[in-house]
Amino acid sequence: IFDEEGTKLLACHTRSLHPGCKSTDPDHLPANIREVSSWNGTTFRRRAAAIGPSMAQIIERILASRDYEVQSYRTCLGVLNLAKNCHASLLEAACARALELDIRSRKGIKALLSGIEAERSDIQETVSEEEEALDKYFCCHDLDAGLVPHTSDGEARHD
Repeated sequence: IFDEEGTKLLACHTRSLHPGCKSTDPDHLPANIREVSSWNGTTFRRRAAAIGPSMAQIIERILASRDYEVQSYRTCLGVLNLAKNCHASLLEAACARALELDIRSRKGIKALLSGIEAERSDIQETVSEEEEALDKYFCCHDLDAGLVPHTSDGEARHD
């Protein structure tokens, strides 16, 4: 391999005796390609276990779902990369549901994750609305004297 000008020798590779076989030195590969070439089932299992037991079971099922484990690596990576955009507890809950439904795809788990996120945001909105409604009827300053109900116009009601 020569430089851009074609004058300086940068690296030498042995010529492969078999057509189509590569003889590239792994140290000469770009960083992103070196990362891919280092993938194996153990790598994915370790990353999944760090998220939670349901994620670990999902990854184990994905790895076992193909004739050759290497064929499942991109699916494993896709599922594990869902953790980049959400909290691990939400992803773990989505994986637990995926186990119940026997879902092993990134797309399926992402759909379950979206559903769980929507459920949690609905619950949070309901809690916020309830707190807001309570604030209309009780004043936090009157806690020392006990809760004092308020009228609909916000004035303290003294019975």
